[in-house]
Amino acid sequence: MKNAGIKMIISQTQKVNTHFKLTHVDKRTDKVNMFPSLINGPVEYFVLTDLSGKQVKMYSLFVTPTMMEAF
Repeated sequence: MKNAGIKMIISQTQKVNTHFKLTHVDKRTDKVNMFPSLINGPVEYFVLTDLSGKQVKMYSLFVTPTMMEAF
């Protein structure tokens, strides 16, 4: 995915809910190892931090051309 597309997804997430923080995880770095499974092929990884409650919740997300999933 192009950088502009990633920035647009992050921006739209913030507009939908100001308590959400979406962080892109570059798949070419060691940070991608925090995900429970890795995908071969076109994929982008994100961490969604939900700051809306008393407890902070974090979700691992991946987006491919055909699906999106959260852990």
